Amino acid sequence: APYCNRCGATLLSIQDDCLACQGRTFHFNGTRVGFVFDDSIQRMIYALKYRHRPGIGYYLGEQLGKIVVGESWISHINKIVPIPLHKGRQRERGYNQSEFIARGLSNLTGISVHTNSVIRTRHTRSQTTLTPEKRLVNVRDVFLVHNNQELNGCVVGLVDDVFTTGATLDSCSRVLLESGVSEVYALTIARA
Repeated sequence: APYCNRCGATLLSIQDDCLACQGRTFHFNGTRVGFVFDDSIQRMIYALKYRHRPGIGYYLGEQLGKIVVGESWISHINKIVPIPLHKGRQRERGYNQSEFIARGLSNLTGISVHTNSVIRTRHTRSQTTLTPEKRLVNVRDVFLVHNNQELNGCVVGLVDDVFTTGATLDSCSRVLLESGVSEVYALTIARA
């Protein structure tokens, strides 16, 4: 702290305007980020995603839970939804890292996780090497709400590993809101 309530970027003081948010609109209502994207967090996320260490995701989700449990708006969230992987990428990796983060977060907050509510309809390139503009295009129209009765009228905590530009979270938030979700809050381990 202090951090931007909109995108999770670190601010120099609580009175500062967030430069990362200027000129941007997001479909999610706010963001809470657990950690600064330093070397140790970066190594943990890399191991989680590429070294077959899903337990790290659960641990980081619990740590994020300890942070968000004090937020006033957390009590409004009644469903946790992890950003889905495309079925091909999940088959390759063996699991969805965001789901393990969501399960750790759920363990601390008691909020239920819904893993089959949103699907990724096509395989996309990894966002890590793309420019902000290409990230937006890469994830445009790739999410579909699979079971909107399950989420209709709910306040959703949307979980991902890293918030970089917010393109993935925003794209998924848009379809959640269009399907009848009342509010979406982005919950991530780090802000790059």
